[in-house]
Amino acid sequence: RYNVEFSTKFLKMYGGTNQFKIQYSNITRLFNLPRPDGRHNDVVVSVSPPLRSGHTPYSNIVFHFPHDSETEAKINMSEEELLEKYDGKLEKEFKEPTHRLVSRMFKVLTNQSIVVPGRFESANNEKCIRCSLKANDGLLYPLEKGFVFLHKPATYIAYRDIEKLGFDRAETAAVSTRNFDIEVFLKSGGTQKFQNIHKPEYSKIFNFLSAKNIRIEGARVSGDFSSRSRVSEAELQEVLGDDDDSDSDDEDFGEGDMQEDDSDDYGSELERS
Repeated sequence: RYNVEFSTKFLKMYGGTNQFKIQYSNITRLFNLPRPDGRHNDVVVSVSPPLRSGHTPYSNIVFHFPHDSETEAKINMSEEELLEKYDGKLEKEFKEPTHRLVSRMFKVLTNQSIVVPGRFESANNEKCIRCSLKANDGLLYPLEKGFVFLHKPATYIAYRDIEKLGFDRAETAAVSTRNFDIEVFLKSGGTQKFQNIHKPEYSKIFNFLSAKNIRIEGARVSGDFSSRSRVSEAELQEVLGDDDDSDSDDEDFGEGDMQEDDSDDYGSELERS
């Protein structure tokens, strides 16, 4: 557990013998992601350059909060100073769910949008799907601009940085396997593989990602598995129909649309609660 202190230019975290200082100018993106249990929210902060603990870099910091927990906060500034510096976006005293309070502080102090899940829904009507990355079980959030995997290693991959996607174990008969994998081939040359995704999620994730104009290999269409290396444009149109909203941004946390983020850091997580 860490204590968190917000200053005007930076954030401090204290825990045991560890202490971290994060300049707001080094924060590249912010997320508020609900867990499928409905009882927790994760606030994810991406930083560049990454934090280091020993020799390990951490590009994504995860703050884990019970959904219903509330926090009272008092800012050590006068009402006049708050109005002048933050244009009335922060009150001197306020009480609200902790994940929202922390998200609001980050949003105002960094002048960045908070990204929340967009239109994707899983087979269970959730905003994420269960899978594993590097032998660690976790949750994959297909957002409007990229993937977020929680929680070890916490990872962000922008769709614009993807060369192609490979759907492994998707070309075999549906009755022969319960799971499939998605391998991500990055334009930088690296790869990431999200494994052991339950088969009922196939059409959900395939349709969603196809609308992002990402090259997909090893995929099937409309319930029929294909041995071809790539789905044709005509087949995609048959499955997807017209989708004028496919390029819209993730819903912003509280107001407006998400501002697109051009940075491209990837990394593991430093979990905080």
